[in-house]
Amino acid sequence: MTAMSRWSVMALVVAMSCTHAAPAPTHAPSPPRVVVAPPPPLPPPPLDRDPPRFVDQLLELFDAVAAAMTGPCDEVTAKLGALADHYAEVIAVSSKLATEGRTGELRKAVDARRDKLVAAGHAIMAAPALASCGRDPAFVAALDKVIRP
Repeated sequence: MTAMSRWSVMALVVAMSCTHAAPAPTHAPSPPRVVVAPPPPLPPPPLDRDPPRFVDQLLELFDAVAAAMTGPCDEVTAKLGALADHYAEVIAVSSKLATEGRTGELRKAVDARRDKLVAAGHAIMAAPALASCGRDPAFVAALDKVIRP
């Protein structure tokens, strides 16, 4: 071998021995974690298609009417007017179900709350304002608006 070739071979051996080992294979990065949020809850069905919710709100209305039936007639009338506004949807659904002959759809929901509904009805009938304001046309109109379908 010639001197040049020896130097070339030696340089090649030295160069090969000085190289670092090949880097360990790296794993591909994990894909980003996707968090899927659950869908938002569905809105409740319309009140006229949800008898338990309707009857619960009707019971709230009756309890509120019974509680409002104390005091001077003009105050009771004003309270009943405010309740008519607050429970307008319940009153409208009550009227709609009665007009469309759909009150039978409420039977199961009413049966489950019968005692409370009867108690609320008795409280309204026993309220002092019913006797003392019964001849006041504004009171009668306000009461009719909240309890008649």
